[in-house]
Amino acid sequence: MDNAIKMLHNLSFSKILFILFILGIFSSLSLQPFNLLFLLFICLPGFIKICDIFLYNQSKITKYFLIKIFLLGWSFGFGYFLLSLYWVNISYLNDIEKYYLFIIPSIILLPGFIAIFYGLITLSLILFYPKNITRVFIFSISWTLIEYLRSLITGFPWAQIGHSLIPINLFLQITSIFGELFLTTITILIFSFPLIYYLEEN
Repeated sequence: MDNAIKMLHNLSFSKILFILFILGIFSSLSLQPFNLLFLLFICLPGFIKICDIFLYNQSKITKYFLIKIFLLGWSFGFGYFLLSLYWVNISYLNDIEKYYLFIIPSIILLPGFIAIFYGLITLSLILFYPKNITRVFIFSISWTLIEYLRSLITGFPWAQIGHSLIPINLFLQITSIFGELFLTTITILIFSFPLIYYLEEN
């Protein structure tokens, strides 16, 4: 794992964005109907460690730096929503002769637009991003707040990362108490904390 992190330091920014895009795609497989939850144990810590590389090694905040930080989250989000919103286009297939012109734009533009909110997640981290394990909590809180903002602005609350826990009855009971968005907070903590903690203790 240490070798993988060192390798990331040597990659071009475009290659790092592509890795985040792939991590986003694999993260979406945690949702129904795939339910491959175990992938989040790699994808979410990977997302955080890539953010670490940029947020830990920047002493001066410039316009170019802000764009790069935004693109980290956007690339992950674009991959995530590109696959997780596949069902949107299925509705067009019922009358493909009438709606075929909408298929390609919706495949690309809708995920690209919603991914803007994931760009805001990483961008918000520049406000406070401690160099210790507590940053996982900051990451989870920021993610949850941005998901709330997405739901509020777009009226499109679907495909939240926390929805991956819906099939587990225990977490549904927690949702009835703390609300749906709390699932996102829990998801980030459950799947990010163990590996991040292990890497920093060894």
